[in-house]
Amino acid sequence: MTDFYGESIVFDELYQSTWTRIGHFYWAPYYVYKYSTCFASSAQIMKGLASSDEKVRSETLDKYLTLLKSGSNDYPMEQLKKAGVDLTQPEAYQAVVDQLDGLVNRLEVEINKL
Repeated sequence: MTDFYGESIVFDELYQSTWTRIGHFYWAPYYVYKYSTCFASSAQIMKGLASSDEKVRSETLDKYLTLLKSGSNDYPMEQLKKAGVDLTQPEAYQAVVDQLDGLVNRLEVEINKL
């Protein structure tokens, strides 16, 4: 935090316990894991929506809209399958790797322009 805030803030002894004030860490089981599962799910959906194949884009959009229309009528993992995302399979996580790889490649191109 010192690297982020620099000298603009004074960290007293109580600052070490700041994390304890975040209640949803306690009352929402697996809260922090929800970020990663949501990111992996959205990465796979976006991969389909950004595809150069019109059929893949259309199918992905249809599946995503089916997910949205389903409300909360099933368990989350089953609902995601309606959108074409199966978090028990490596494809969901490969989409994250592919997305990050694309960002690194873009960064390298920009760095090489300097």
